[in-house]
Amino acid sequence: MVDLRRDFHLPEEDVQYLDSLGLEWEAIQETNARGVVLYGFLMPQPFQPEKLNFKIKIPQDYTSGAALDMFFTDVDVTRTDKKGIERLTESATFDGKKWWQWSRHYPKNTKWRPGINTLITHISYVLHILDDEARGSS
Repeated sequence: MVDLRRDFHLPEEDVQYLDSLGLEWEAIQETNARGVVLYGFLMPQPFQPEKLNFKIKIPQDYTSGAALDMFFTDVDVTRTDKKGIERLTESATFDGKKWWQWSRHYPKNTKWRPGINTLITHISYVLHILDDEARGSS
């Protein structure tokens, strides 16, 4: 088994949640960026590929209440039904790899609530967004 990096501290509830997903994950710190990467993340149909690596940027002041926003995949995702995916752009390199940014933000009437919202909330939101987009609701 490969040693998984834990370059920075996450709240215990986030660690427990990430461990409960049954996926390998890392908390990676670079000079000017840090993120949580989930390996082997299963995408809903009709997205391709079926499995990929998934990243969430973690602000330096996340544990003090900074909001999480958007998400990233390590491949250029397509759809089997050939429909386009809006607001999906190639982003900066992280951990020596190219990532694609899914520019999805919380609705204007839904603000990030420091001390209440967490990485758990954000991953749940991302899963909701992916399901909506898979059904063509977005």
